[in-house]
Amino acid sequence: MDEAEIIYLEVDAEITEAIDKLKHAKSDAVKLVVPARSNLLQSAVNLKLLKKAAKDYGKEMAIVTNDKTAKYLAGGVGLAVASSLKAEPKIPEGVKEELSPDIIEQDLDEDSLASDGGRPKNTTPSDKAVTSDTKNKGKKTKPSEAPEAAVVSKRAIGDDQDLEAPSMGAEELAQKKAKAKVPNYSAFQKKLLIGAGILTAVITVVVLLVTLPTAKLTVITKADTLAISSPFVIDAAVSESDPGSLTYVGQRVTLQKDLSQNYSASGKKDVGSKAAGTVTISNASNSDPIAISAGTVLTAQGKNFTLNGAVTVPGAKLQGGNIVPGKISGAITATANGDTYNLGTTTFGVTGYNDKVTASGSTSGGTSKTVAVVTQTDIDNAKQQALEAATNQSKDSLLAKVDKKDVVFSDTFTTNVDSVSPSAPVDAEASNGTVTVKVTYAIFTTTKDAMNSLLDTVAKDALPKGEQQLYQNGLGDAQFSLVKAISDTRVQLSVSAKAYYGQKINKQQIANDTSGKPKKNVTTIVQKQNPSVEKTLVEGRPSLLPNMPSLSSRINVEIKVSTD
Repeated sequence: MDEAEIIYLEVDAEITEAIDKLKHAKSDAVKLVVPARSNLLQSAVNLKLLKKAAKDYGKEMAIVTNDKTAKYLAGGVGLAVASSLKAEPKIPEGVKEELSPDIIEQDLDEDSLASDGGRPKNTTPSDKAVTSDTKNKGKKTKPSEAPEAAVVSKRAIGDDQDLEAPSMGAEELAQKKAKAKVPNYSAFQKKLLIGAGILTAVITVVVLLVTLPTAKLTVITKADTLAISSPFVIDAAVSESDPGSLTYVGQRVTLQKDLSQNYSASGKKDVGSKAAGTVTISNASNSDPIAISAGTVLTAQGKNFTLNGAVTVPGAKLQGGNIVPGKISGAITATANGDTYNLGTTTFGVTGYNDKVTASGSTSGGTSKTVAVVTQTDIDNAKQQALEAATNQSKDSLLAKVDKKDVVFSDTFTTNVDSVSPSAPVDAEASNGTVTVKVTYAIFTTTKDAMNSLLDTVAKDALPKGEQQLYQNGLGDAQFSLVKAISDTRVQLSVSAKAYYGQKINKQQIANDTSGKPKKNVTTIVQKQNPSVEKTLVEGRPSLLPNMPSLSSRINVEIKVSTD
């Protein structure tokens, strides 16, 4: 039907409209496009009328629709159906209905059809029943044939009320309805999916019950103790351990912090000025000149002054019977600050020359002023206070950087001061200040695997000869101490621990023996092969399951010693 004429019908189109358009179609091939849920296609009678009209008018007709009910009914009357205009029309499998000849074989001229779904004008269902009864009067009719048209019409249209069937009893009518009922494939598919879902759920539960459960089986056994100790080395600069030399890979964890601490200056400093002046030095005792060196101390009123520069006092002379002293001026400066060194004209003694010369003069300009200054002690104390205040918190911050599974060697904790920066230098005038300390904290760690390797080696070497098994190497309570720091990345330590040993216990055999067994029987099962075992503890997931996991690989066996 490649050149078929396409006729579109509305959802509420009547059978008369469909037949009229079919009659006036220009092409001998027609595709009748009908919307889903159209009343036109819900009646097998209408479909029969369409099929007869197509035959009468010489049309090759196909219906285009996605309506499932329409497809089933069309298949029953032998009409071709396509799901789309491009799809190839074919007669679907449907419920085959046989309609009474008096309905199907009527003439299809336009005057004989009313507007209510193709029923002949002025004719009621009762009229048709009477007509049918009249035609068949005097003729022996099977009970199942008389109401066939009414039954099919009722089912196609969807009417749930009983149709008039004078020649059929209620039981026979019910059987006819059941026989002609259209199969509900949607409900069957839904039930099939529900069944598949239930089956899948059951299989899933069974698989999970086999593979999901796990159990931790702790075997508590009697044991002998073994004290062990050994030196070893932790090296943060190597990538592989060397158990032969008891050297193990470690890590030097570091933390840098800037600390600060305020302080009050405790130093005192005299920042006053020194008095100065000029003196006249006289030589009346010697005719020879007297040289006096710079720095010579001159004293007056208990205050000391120094001669700023060397001078030579001329010798004394005799004139007219009188001695004329030789004189020279010299500058002097007080040896200390203070206004108490400001002296009026006074006589000064010249140290080392008191019996030879005399001096007189005055001084001025001395001032007294004492200020607070920073001392080295102030800076050192502030640095120490900063370190002490931050040590505990800094150690906690450092340990927070360590993997929780690692072994930490507390004795290797160090505090290295990188720099100390005071806000004011030593001897600077200041009432207070701040010291900033850059510090690096460090500690050595290693993995538990490394320490287990060390203790296993040491303990096994110390085990008595015979069929003995090491249960615990004592790592949990081991004590580590620092022997010496070899370098920034290498330290030597020693370990002491208490190991436990006893008869051999096969963990895999225990897992195999207890798999799938009731949890309450586990202790008895284990003790049969291991008489030294005192008891067992089972932690299972899910905890409500009464039995051990069916798979032995899901059972984790651990051995602990009895310390009672």
